[in-house]
Amino acid sequence: MFNLSIFKQKIEKEVDNFKDLVELYFQAIYASFYEEDYVETKRFVEKSVEHDEFVPLLKKLFPDAKFIRVLRNPYSNLVSYRRYLQKAVNKGKYPKISVPLLSLKNSFYHMYRNLELFPDSYHVIKYENILTNPEKSMKELADFIGVKYDPILLKPTLKGELWLGNSSLNKQFHGISADNLDVWKKEINTLEKYYITKYFRKILRDYDLSLIHI
Repeated sequence: MFNLSIFKQKIEKEVDNFKDLVELYFQAIYASFYEEDYVETKRFVEKSVEHDEFVPLLKKLFPDAKFIRVLRNPYSNLVSYRRYLQKAVNKGKYPKISVPLLSLKNSFYHMYRNLELFPDSYHVIKYENILTNPEKSMKELADFIGVKYDPILLKPTLKGELWLGNSSLNKQFHGISADNLDVWKKEINTLEKYYITKYFRKILRDYDLSLIHI
């Protein structure tokens, strides 16, 4: 997918600070992916959820940056992450529940902190809203980042081609789909319901998500 010779050629350049290194890295990634130089009018979008922790640093380096947090129902989020651990790490065995729970706790902590620190640059949108009302959600996000809405935003793509998604159920999609939205309700167990209800009441309340009583 990437032309490594182009990447090496672009990345081997002296820089004076970390900000310049970040910019150089993304320019090298772009050039190796599209096999053409980055054009200043384009924007980079980085989707790693781990970056929530580093929003204050990124905002200091790039003052004009905007941050979008996709918030998934914690019940569904836990099932999805547990499913991933069970398959990719634990060889089919049920993982330690503390691992995904701690991950959710840290994630929500950084979300609330970033909302407090950068209310005009940090936007939270519900995952469920994107799937059930994608046009309204994409118009909202386009307005937030300051770009003109275009219907192309409703078609996930990779290098100009239709993207089939990265579902933990190994299901390929041909666009935004709500098919798996409620699958978690069939897979969640009593223990998982208990811990989400016990520790994440605030986020369920704040974002109008149904509380499951045990």
